[in-house]
Amino acid sequence: MGARAETTPEDLNSAVVYAYFRVGDDDRAVPGISTDDFKLQIDEITNPDNDYNLVSVDTILKAQDNNSPLPPRSISLTFEGSDSSFIRNAFPLLKDNNIPFTLFISAGLIDQAEKTGDTSILTWNDVRTIAKSNLATIGMTSYAYNHVDDKNAESLAADTNRARERFRTEMKTEPRYFSYPYGETTRDYLNVISKQGFVASFGQQSGAIGKSSPRSILPRYTVVDSFTDLDRFKMTALSLPFPVSDIEPSTTVITTNPPHPGFTVSSEISDTDLKKMKCFASGIDKLDIEKIGARHFEIRFSNAFEDSKGRLNCTLPAAPLDGTDEPRWRWLGFLFAIPDGT
Repeated sequence: MGARAETTPEDLNSAVVYAYFRVGDDDRAVPGISTDDFKLQIDEITNPDNDYNLVSVDTILKAQDNNSPLPPRSISLTFEGSDSSFIRNAFPLLKDNNIPFTLFISAGLIDQAEKTGDTSILTWNDVRTIAKSNLATIGMTSYAYNHVDDKNAESLAADTNRARERFRTEMKTEPRYFSYPYGETTRDYLNVISKQGFVASFGQQSGAIGKSSPRSILPRYTVVDSFTDLDRFKMTALSLPFPVSDIEPSTTVITTNPPHPGFTVSSEISDTDLKKMKCFASGIDKLDIEKIGARHFEIRFSNAFEDSKGRLNCTLPAAPLDGTDEPRWRWLGFLFAIPDGT
């Protein structure tokens, strides 16, 4: 039997955040999770025998700021994009089971839907109703909820300020959390959002959150389409941070396809554990992990991504929970947004 994987200081208060989109309304051509699968996940996390710790994003970040412990399976649920299925199919279950959540709204989608009578999007009255729950945190995303690869800093700042102004007008408060639309970032966008004073901003790259995770773009596991099954949910709920620095590319929108990702692994990870690292990418035939120096790694792709989005995940086996043999993984995720012609 191999040596037991080591723990790190990051593990003390790590947590996992999930990103949902449409919930139910399965006849609509919008990515999401079926009502039945969502109920299975709610049953899983509310069963006291399964030892989940259901917390708000606030609770996670405060624990990490104070270096206070969080139990294993500390998770938080977030919902994206203002889809009205939330208030019909998710909100009642969250209330009935006393589950904290964050709802990221697009003021522009709501404004447009109210003008056109589009019932697939929440109304401002819906959002205010949801916000009255002490379980709710309301965050914001962009006003237009568009892809950002062709947007300059001026237009990104104007969109963000417009979204913030509409949020302030309708909700009578300031948003504390931001979600990048489609999980996409450019250098200009990261710079614009960094000046807005949010407590944290979220992407859509996979991984667990540790106290060293950059709050400019925290990871979330997306729960959509082929990523909705219960086994994946249970596995990712146990995942741990993979502490790294010097991440390249530093944005999700890339200018070369295939990309040339690289990162430096923290000294908290032992050399023995580091030898067990594996990386996987969607639609890529072969990956080579090239070690450069003592702890820096670059990933070489055999071919380009064929779709407009690509993912790379690197994992390390971690120590199982005491008294169990359930596998745990350190997880580092990359999301690549690939503009046309790249």
